Amino acid sequence: MEQKLSFPLPTYDHKMRLNFAERMAVLIAGDIFLLFVSITIALWAWEWYDKLKFPGQGSLEEFPDLWWLVLPWLAISIITDSYNSNNLRQLSQGIKQPLRTTMLVTMIYIVLYFFAPKDTLPRFVIVAFGCLSCILLILWRVLHFAIFSNTKLKYRLCIVGDDAGIKEVQRLVALDPLHYEILGTMPSEEIIQSCPNILAHLDSIILASDHNLSGDAFQFVVQCREIGIPIIPLPIFYETLMKRTPISFMHGWYLTFLPFQDREWSGFYPLIKRIVDLVCALLGMLVLILIFPFLAIAIKLTSPGPIFFSQVRVGKNGQLFRIWKFRTMVVNAENKGPIWTENRDARITPLGNIIRKLHLDELPQIWNLLKGDVSVVGVRPITVPQCEEFYQHIQFHNLRHLVKPGLTSWAVVNYKHVNDMAGAMIRLEYDLYYVKHQSLWLDLLIILRTFWTMVTLNGL
Repeated sequence: MEQKLSFPLPTYDHKMRLNFAERMAVLIAGDIFLLFVSITIALWAWEWYDKLKFPGQGSLEEFPDLWWLVLPWLAISIITDSYNSNNLRQLSQGIKQPLRTTMLVTMIYIVLYFFAPKDTLPRFVIVAFGCLSCILLILWRVLHFAIFSNTKLKYRLCIVGDDAGIKEVQRLVALDPLHYEILGTMPSEEIIQSCPNILAHLDSIILASDHNLSGDAFQFVVQCREIGIPIIPLPIFYETLMKRTPISFMHGWYLTFLPFQDREWSGFYPLIKRIVDLVCALLGMLVLILIFPFLAIAIKLTSPGPIFFSQVRVGKNGQLFRIWKFRTMVVNAENKGPIWTENRDARITPLGNIIRKLHLDELPQIWNLLKGDVSVVGVRPITVPQCEEFYQHIQFHNLRHLVKPGLTSWAVVNYKHVNDMAGAMIRLEYDLYYVKHQSLWLDLLIILRTFWTMVTLNGL
């Protein structure tokens, strides 16, 4: 006897559209494929040209390991944040990324060529690969943009929540209109009456309320989930788009999305993180030994005062520790207490400005790294007065102290230097994102992007 459900279950038949992460995966997969196509064509062209010029000589078998040329390209793309949503919302920005990456990777290949053993890295292949990959990736960006800017392929949302939550989602979607489209909001009589039509086109529900829903809204959400439509809470949607953990509207059950619970790490992550800290400390010590005499003399000659600057900072779980830096400001710059560092701050010496951009002022903190006061990656430690001030004005601020301070951080590589309370709130959102999502991959990404800010002199 055939069994059937004793209650009606609505059907959900719609065309699956890709969310932003899936579209990004398609873009990256296309990049990798075209990079391999470029190196393959470059090798074939080299073999054809070489056989014409030198019959009977040259073969692809002589260069079996040139596929690694793809790796620097991908590494530079990640370091320069080429796959950031902000760089892909406009076609012009998307085209600039392959051009910039081509220039940087070509410079790397030129350096490698001069150091490579003779006849192991043919110049023709390098030039051909650089030109082909740039052209193909630009064409792929244009095609990717043309496909996913089509209205029919936008990821379609319905917002269920109160007025404040609905406005926040609408603000977020307005930042990325290329990928998202709002079909409607709940509760709304128009949406309630057209539920069957809405359900046929929805990709996700954004739950934008921190309190109990009305009866109609609750039934609508349940019905959507029963037929397989994902329900995304507003804090998660915010994190997906902004790569920050929101704090301004965290009330009610939204509080569960803050890092109130300790993550259950296995011993692997803390162990690897500590090993990386010690290795970086030893390497940094070598650099410090090499540049210290020159930097010390330069500081003394360009500005009267001591070579080093020390200050008490707040560490993990509120523990205080003293950091040491190379002095980059005039003496007694903070006699009246810590002051916001402004753009073109008059207290920063000309040499100090260069040292800051290169992050060389952080080198003396190698001692703190060896002691375990700080890690390579964490949250930037702040002073006691700053901590007390932020605690009074910014809710959840002390949650950032759940992790060990770092020489660099997710906030450092994503946000400008903080010089007001609004900036401190944004920095806290980045810090809390790191507290929630810290991992070896995120640590590696932060280290690579920190290196990029040093190379491009985009430091503080």
